[in-house]
Amino acid sequence: MYSVYGDGICIYNDLYLAGAVNALTPKLDLADNTAGTLEITLPVGNAGYDKLERLSSEMVVKRNNEEIWAGRIISEKKNFQNSRILTCEGELAYLNDTTQPPTEYNEINVYSFVEALLTEHNSKVADDKQLEMGSITVNETISRITNNETTMESISEHLVDKLGGHIRIRRVYDENGVLHRYFDYLKDYPNTNGQTIRFGQNLLDFTRNWDMSEYATVIMPRGAKLDTSPIESVDAYLDVSSVNGGSRYVTNEDAIKMYGWIELVVDWEDITDPSELLQKAQDYLADEQFDDVVIEVSAVDLRYLSKDVQSISLLDNVRCISRPHGMDKIFPVTQLSIQLDSPENSTYTLGDTTKESTLTASTRAANTAILERIAKIPNEKTILDKAQDNATSIMNMATQGYVTIVKNQNGSQYLAISSESANTAYNPTNDTWKAGTKLWKWGINGLGYSKDGGKNYGLAITMDGAIVADYVTTGTMSANRIRTGILEDEKGNTKWNLTTGVLTMKKGSISLGISSSYPNGRFSVDDYGYLKAEYGNIGGFTIDAWSIYNDVITLNSSGMSFYESGDYLGRYGTQQWGLKPSVKGLSISMENRTGYITWSYMDNVSDESYTIKLMYVSTKLPKNDGGYFKADRVHFGCDIDANGWLAYNWWIDPDTGGCNGGANYNGDVYLPVSFGSGGVVSRYITVKLTNGFIT
Repeated sequence: MYSVYGDGICIYNDLYLAGAVNALTPKLDLADNTAGTLEITLPVGNAGYDKLERLSSEMVVKRNNEEIWAGRIISEKKNFQNSRILTCEGELAYLNDTTQPPTEYNEINVYSFVEALLTEHNSKVADDKQLEMGSITVNETISRITNNETTMESISEHLVDKLGGHIRIRRVYDENGVLHRYFDYLKDYPNTNGQTIRFGQNLLDFTRNWDMSEYATVIMPRGAKLDTSPIESVDAYLDVSSVNGGSRYVTNEDAIKMYGWIELVVDWEDITDPSELLQKAQDYLADEQFDDVVIEVSAVDLRYLSKDVQSISLLDNVRCISRPHGMDKIFPVTQLSIQLDSPENSTYTLGDTTKESTLTASTRAANTAILERIAKIPNEKTILDKAQDNATSIMNMATQGYVTIVKNQNGSQYLAISSESANTAYNPTNDTWKAGTKLWKWGINGLGYSKDGGKNYGLAITMDGAIVADYVTTGTMSANRIRTGILEDEKGNTKWNLTTGVLTMKKGSISLGISSSYPNGRFSVDDYGYLKAEYGNIGGFTIDAWSIYNDVITLNSSGMSFYESGDYLGRYGTQQWGLKPSVKGLSISMENRTGYITWSYMDNVSDESYTIKLMYVSTKLPKNDGGYFKADRVHFGCDIDANGWLAYNWWIDPDTGGCNGGANYNGDVYLPVSFGSGGVVSRYITVKLTNGFIT
C-alpha cells in the first residue's frame, strides 16, 4: 500500500520488507499549511543507502501507487548499526531557499502578489525547485511590504496569517510525463470526502481543547429588534414561536437526555424572518457550536467509525455525526501522522488546530525594518490572462462532487452538483440542503453557487438577466449604464468613489481643454502629480500660463506683487546684492508712487483701526493730532528696547533737545574732577550746555 522512492529508486515497499527495499520506522507527518516531514531509517544494503544526498535527492511517498508527498533530505544521523536515519521536509520548504527583496505592493490582488513572489523565487532556483501558479481562490485586494524575508515567510505572514486559507504543492504529470509543481492557495478546504464518521457517547474520548462551558442543548434565538415591546423598559426581539409550535426554544432532545437542559441565548440581529431564524438556531445546535472542537482518532478507531479509512486525505472535509451530542458537522482533516509500516498506528486530526508560528521545519526570523518605497511592480500578463489561467486551474483541480436531478414535493426539478451526496444532505420535504454543503444549482430560474447549502448564493445568473458575483473579470465591457460605488484599477493606482465623489490617482495624467493651441490641454496633471493650469479661476484668483492673480495680489516668477486700485505699489521677492551677486537675499521693494509701508497692531479688540508701531514714509503725511509725519523717515509708534545692544553711527540733533524726560538747559555747568579730605571738592571744570547737550 505504501512505498517510498529516492531519486526514483524504491527504498521502501510495505509488500516487500526485505533486502534493497527494507527500511525501518518510516513515518510521514502532514499538516495544513506546513511542508510535512518524512522520517525513515535506511539500513546497510538498502538500495538508496549510498545514493541519496542531502538537499539534492528527491524523496517521494506513494499510497497505492499515487504520490501523496514529495520533498528532500535535510538532515541525517547514523545509529550503532550504521543505518542512515533521514529527516526530510516537503516541497513547500523550497520557498525557504529564497528571499524577497524590499518591495512595496499597493492595492494588488492576491493572485498578482503570489505571482510576483513565485517569479522572484523561480529566478533564483534550479528547475526542480521552481513552482508554477496553481489555483488561487483567495480573492482579496491587499497592500504589503516585503523586506528580505524568505518567500515562505512572506506567504505565511502576508497571506495565510492575515487572510486564512490553505497552501499546498500539487504535483501533476502532463500527457508527456513532464512533472509540474503547482502552488495552490485555497480559501476553502478543496474536497468533501464521501465517508461519514459516526461517534456515540464516546465522542469526548476523541476530542481535545473543547471548552464545553459554551456548549448548549437548547437555543433561545433572537432576531431583529422589534418596534414595540410588551414591557416598556425592555427591548423585544423576533423569536421562533410562530414557526416552532409556540415555543421560543430550539432543542436537541438527544443532547438533553445526555446532558440535561443547557440553555444559551444567541443573537442574529439582521434576521427578520422567523423561519430563517429557526434554521439558524438548528444549524447552531448541530454545527456552529462545535467550531472549536478538535478530534483526534487513530486508524484503529476509524475502522469502527467509518467504512473506508484509507480514502481520507489531508485537507478533506469529513462529515462527523454524534447523535448524543446533537453534532452533525463537516470537519476538515488538518493533520495526518502515518506510520507507513504500521498504518493501524496512524492518527488523524479533524478540526482547525492552533496555527504554529512557522510553516516548515526550516524557517528563519524575518527582518522587520521597512526599506525605501518603490512605485511599481512589473506585470507581464494582463488581468484577463491571469483570471483565465486561475479559472482553468480551479476547474481542472481534482475535487469530488455529486450530480443529481433534484425534484421537490411541488414537482419542480433542477440540476444540483453538491459536495455531499443528496441522499444525506438534501431534505426533499422542505427543499433544503444541509448547512455547509457546497452547491451548484441550475434550474429554470437561473444558475447559482452556494457555500452554505443554498441559503445564500454569492454567485448567480438569474432569469431576469442579473448577474451576482464578488469578482467579474472580462476583456471588454459595453453597457448603457454602470451603477457602482467605487471604480478602481487592478493595481489600486486610480480609485474613484462615485458615492463621495473622491478621485484618487497615485500616478497618471489628466488633460482637459485640448485644442490645436493647447495640445496638452489648458489643465493637466502628469504622471508624477505635476499640475499645470493655463487658464481658469480658483477661489477668486485668475490663472494664466505664467501667474495667478486678483485685483490686489499677483504671484509669478518675480515674487508677490501688490496693487491698490490698479496702481502697482511694490513686491516681496528675491534679489542679488549688486556689488556681490553671489549673495542672495529677500527684499520688500516699494515703487515711487507708494507713500508708506507700515507695521500696525490692533491694541484693543474694540478698536476700529490699527495703531502704527513702525512706518517708513516716503512723502509727508498728516497726523491725527494735526501734525505731520515727515517724509523719508522711519517713524516709531512704540518704545524701542535694544536689550543691552549698542547703537552704532547714531546721531541726535542738538538743536532740538535731549532725551525724553531730561532738562532742556542752556548755560555753564561745573563738574567736580577731584576731592580733598572730608569730601570737599578740590578741583572742578566748567562745561557749556546747549539744549541739554554738552557743546
